[in-house]
Amino acid sequence: MHISQLGNVGYEDDCDFFIIGSILEDKTHCIEFVNPAKLTINFIHQIQQWIAQVYPHWRIFIPTYLDPKAVIIIYRSAIRLPKVYEGNTEDGLQRIRDKMNRP
Repeated sequence: MHISQLGNVGYEDDCDFFIIGSILEDKTHCIEFVNPAKLTINFIHQIQQWIAQVYPHWRIFIPTYLDPKAVIIIYRSAIRLPKVYEGNTEDGLQRIRDKMNRP
């Protein structure tokens, strides 16, 4: 699977992220992060390319757990960060990673 090239996928302690399933009616995959350091602009762009090629009518949700509305949404042609992190995507992702790493 394409996503396994981006990090350790699964539910073990050493994994970076996992896919919690898909919502078929909504055409949504959800990726949850165990290791926020892997949540990079490169990861986002790789996922965006993957869905553009394989699932062009789908989207990816990445919950950040910082706030109930703080979800990253990746479409084949757009990336949506939570409003408070919008602007420069790379800077927004850095701020999200920093907050996700706090105890």
